[in-house]
Amino acid sequence: MRIRYGLFCAVLAGWGGVQAVAQAPMPPANHPSLPAPATIHVTVTDKAGNLVNGLQQSDFTLLDDDHPSSIQAFAASQNAAPLVVLVMDEANEPFRALSIEQEQIEKFLNQNQGRLPFPVSLIFLTDSGLQQIKPSTDGHALSALLAKHRADLRAISGDRSLYNAEALFQISLRALETILDYEAGYPGRKLLIWVSQGWPTLDMPDVMLSVREQTNIFGMVVTASNLLRFTNTTLYSVDPEGNYDVGSLHSVEWQNYQKPVNRFDKAQYGDLSVQVLAEQSGGLVRFGGNNTAQDIFHCVQDASGGYDLTFQPQASDKPNTWHSLRVKIQKSGITVRTLAGYYAQP
Repeated sequence: MRIRYGLFCAVLAGWGGVQAVAQAPMPPANHPSLPAPATIHVTVTDKAGNLVNGLQQSDFTLLDDDHPSSIQAFAASQNAAPLVVLVMDEANEPFRALSIEQEQIEKFLNQNQGRLPFPVSLIFLTDSGLQQIKPSTDGHALSALLAKHRADLRAISGDRSLYNAEALFQISLRALETILDYEAGYPGRKLLIWVSQGWPTLDMPDVMLSVREQTNIFGMVVTASNLLRFTNTTLYSVDPEGNYDVGSLHSVEWQNYQKPVNRFDKAQYGDLSVQVLAEQSGGLVRFGGNNTAQDIFHCVQDASGGYDLTFQPQASDKPNTWHSLRVKIQKSGITVRTLAGYYAQP
């Protein structure tokens, strides 16, 4: 059976305000120019997952498509105060899990006597849209506001039919765009922690995509990648369902799409899953545990350090040409996380 989706015409309309981000304008032929210098955040951790501080620029090697790229500027970011945005995804989470999710977020906010080291904004994603609690370092105050919040019963997330999976997919991507647009108004680094089992990947054996559909998906992948980079946002995915979720299809199927998309005819819906976008932004994917508060805390720890590297992105003969980025450090027993790459433009 052959199934076609008309979803992305609607989704692209929601992203119309950021299309200029997805594909930069062509420079005049007689005035070639390089893209503006870009800064990426690099998180370095030891075997125990603790941040490694005190490194110097000489410790880092940046590779752009496996070719050494000069680091034009370097800064340790231990003293920065990034914005932490915590999304409670009620649209994609089963109703039975929402009360546990809310309790765990309250637990995170109330630890350390409610003193948060960084400003935290709470955002609730429902089938009807987004609700926001403004940033604060007062965890008790945020917890009190969260306690007043009650999730509405929803028809969409309770029905996992093909039609409603499309609707949830569309709602989720539009929400991501809206949140990143909101974050663009805040200077500095942002950590976007999405607490949810994830939105539908529409990964079904009967789905066959047309060239137009794959082109649209690829455009969405490019736009999401650019928005995360331009807003200096690292995305994190935290699945609050614990052992209940281990081995479920949606907890593992996203792993089929971890490789970045470098051609439109390779694009699939799963390339836009929240877990894939999180990994490719340099963030974390946490699932299978029974302590969501601790998982959130582990993600927020990234805000306490790391390094900012400025380099010169490459131009390309063709629009949306994928360039992988890798950061190497000549020290044993460490893990390096950063942006997986960027889409070069003419």
